[in-house]
Amino acid sequence: MLTGIITALALVAANPNPGIGLDVPELCQFVAENLSESDASRHTRFRYQRRLFQAAGFDPSVDDAATKQSKMQTWWNLYQDQLICNVPHSIVRNGNILKLAVDRSSSEFINDAVRRWKVDLNRIDADGTTVLDFIEQERIKARGTPRFAILNSYYNIFAGGGAKHSRDLR
Repeated sequence: MLTGIITALALVAANPNPGIGLDVPELCQFVAENLSESDASRHTRFRYQRRLFQAAGFDPSVDDAATKQSKMQTWWNLYQDQLICNVPHSIVRNGNILKLAVDRSSSEFINDAVRRWKVDLNRIDADGTTVLDFIEQERIKARGTPRFAILNSYYNIFAGGGAKHSRDLR
């Protein structure tokens, strides 16, 4: 707990302009479209990565995996309520960025959030659902289609990462 507080204070100190530190609609678009970096490196292949790394206050070429994870978790915990997306051609409306990633099959973002950064996966949106609820609802709609297998895989990734249904969080 104390480490998280110290990291949060360091994050605020490193960012003289407190706040989320990025343009959320732009980030949502980058995730939805799986946009690659124009100057990709071994540390950032996708545009969302560069934006999130900057906002969370770490340098992927310098910080080790544990430091990156800690800084991203701290930043995510501070700002996840602001990571709400409304992207054209998405069924996600006023939903968190994780739901958008599932809807748009942004597998790399999902892998980063769940496996690399291990962020909180249990935000309950205004509609009363978590990302796991969303995946469950979409799996029901997708039965008998190729999308079902993808959604089933996402369900297992999120559940394995600690995601819960809203009914289990009350």
